[in-house]
Amino acid sequence: MRTERSVERMINLGMKAKKDMHGDQSVEEIGVLKLYILGQSQKSVKALANLQKISENNLREKYFIEICDLAIHPEKAKQDKILAIPTLVKRYPPPVTKIIGDLSDTEKVLCILNEADHTHHNVEADHTYRIIVEEMLEGFVTLDEDGFILFCNKAFSNMMGNKPQAVVGTSITNMITIPDRAEVESFLKNKQRNLRQEINLFTDSKNNIPVLVSASRLDWNGNKIVCMLFTDLTAQKDAEITVKRKEEIITRMAYFDSLTDLPNRILFMDKLGTAIREAERSGDKLAVIFIDLDNFKRVNDTMGHEAGDLLLKEIGIRFRRNIRKADILSRMGGDEFAILTHTKSGIKEADELGRRLIKVASQPCTINNTTHVLSASIGIAIYPDNGYTEEELLNNADTAMYKAKAQGKNKCCLFDDSMREEVMKRACMEGYLRDALNQNELTVFFQPQFEIETGVLRGMEALLRWNSKQLGNVPPSQFIPIAEENRLIHQYGKWMLRHACRKNREWQNKGLPQIKIAVNISPRELEQDCFVEQVIAILRETGLEARYLELEITESLMINGDVKAIDKLEELKKAGVGIVLDDFGTGYSSLSYLNSLPIQILKIDKSFITNLQRKESDISLVKAIISLAHNLGLRVVAEGVENTGQVNILKECRCDFTQGFLYSPPVDEKMAEEILKNQ
Repeated sequence: MRTERSVERMINLGMKAKKDMHGDQSVEEIGVLKLYILGQSQKSVKALANLQKISENNLREKYFIEICDLAIHPEKAKQDKILAIPTLVKRYPPPVTKIIGDLSDTEKVLCILNEADHTHHNVEADHTYRIIVEEMLEGFVTLDEDGFILFCNKAFSNMMGNKPQAVVGTSITNMITIPDRAEVESFLKNKQRNLRQEINLFTDSKNNIPVLVSASRLDWNGNKIVCMLFTDLTAQKDAEITVKRKEEIITRMAYFDSLTDLPNRILFMDKLGTAIREAERSGDKLAVIFIDLDNFKRVNDTMGHEAGDLLLKEIGIRFRRNIRKADILSRMGGDEFAILTHTKSGIKEADELGRRLIKVASQPCTINNTTHVLSASIGIAIYPDNGYTEEELLNNADTAMYKAKAQGKNKCCLFDDSMREEVMKRACMEGYLRDALNQNELTVFFQPQFEIETGVLRGMEALLRWNSKQLGNVPPSQFIPIAEENRLIHQYGKWMLRHACRKNREWQNKGLPQIKIAVNISPRELEQDCFVEQVIAILRETGLEARYLELEITESLMINGDVKAIDKLEELKKAGVGIVLDDFGTGYSSLSYLNSLPIQILKIDKSFITNLQRKESDISLVKAIISLAHNLGLRVVAEGVENTGQVNILKECRCDFTQGFLYSPPVDEKMAEEILKNQ
């Protein structure tokens, strides 16, 4: 019979393949002709009998025909097909014959089987191909032209959470989430040649899997098929979410106060600048209200920092409840707050708000079963009456606040010209500062840095100090901003850099341990066109190798986005000078900026180290910063370390270096040399 001859030819092909193969004798290689019945048709007893007879006649040769009846989508019911798929399987003992399913009339069976005569390909090659496809990590499917699955590998069925038998015959579009179906449907409908698209698959477990699908339309032995490769993007998407989340943490840390969750100084100044530009166009008035809690330090000293933190959070909540939704409330640092508000009447409306906030602050507050009664001193500056820039308005509001304190505290003062005496004092300080170098009033102190694991001294930070004959010891936080504003920093920065390099070289010449010396660099210094040449010249002059010098920059460089300054740092880095990002977390911190800066070391600001033992959130933040830094190839210094408890936590967070009063306060040259000798 024609049917028998056709199938016999297939089986003979399998026999020939068996003779050409040399497998393990303990495992039988079975030639299998799988007939996949697609669609629904009436049972043909004659066809089944013929096929069964052929199978039984060849069982002793261990070759058989497997007829598989598949559950087909209703849309395919009228498209009767029989797919003859020859393959080799290694199985011991030999399987029994399986004759399953409904076949169409004999004529159709003969037609399909005869067609298989000339489309059938080498069994061994087919087996190799299947092994490759099955071992792929990516999901692989073949479809007919209408998008119904003819074959899928294990990776795809596992991805979908089902067995291959349950997947074959299903429309691929039914496995794609509704929002993503359009692209694939268009590809199939318009018979496009290729497709590459990110989509989401809808699995049996009701979960969405993000995948990258690559599809191509092929001619396979005269048939039109579609091959699709699915790459699971779950891990990639999870990593992207993790990085995004970490960047959100850093951004939140940069713009918001970690204790009160209020905008910090950076965000407040940004909002104030925007409001000023809008007010210039509209003619509106603005009020900057600066608030300082009176004698708050006493709460920290008597009740501890934890009680003080809870009190600050409560005060922040109270202030928020008593201003308008459009107003900006910020914690500027410590016990200082600031408010930006739009006013119609100017002074009167702002004064009323200030006095209301004084009453709010003075209401009793119970923390840890202890009732506290605070007071607040408030200063107010009005735009444009008391200033035209962010700095001018904030400084004038701050001046008015100090005037309120001088008048007995718990008061609200509006800025006026009589308060400019404070400005005059500042000008006086500037005059003394200009002459400080000539009067030999400037000195350099050194604070050591240690490797956290070994305790070995790795370097020292050079710190500028001013002991004025008229003013006494002036804190750097007061005179450095003045030096920057008036370009004195150019002269003093150069002097300090030369002094620090010379001293480090002197220590080396004495046979003391070779360490790195870190010098703080102001953004103003980087504005100089000759800055790189100046640094190189000082290194040559003092004889110090570049690898023993580190330059510490601040995050303000990121805010300004000064490309020229970054290029200068890159040039210095290539020359061997180390670049350190100082006080990380107090300004605008961004992963994109960290990647763009040529830094090797990141210093976590001491404000985050202080609360490590009291606040779990600060531990998480520090751990996140260190993890991000290490991922970017940076090493980390924690500054402001004051006790061993903080050191233990930093070790767990895998911090690299520490600096702080636990080891040593900033010391003069003589004491610094003693520290080196003790190493």
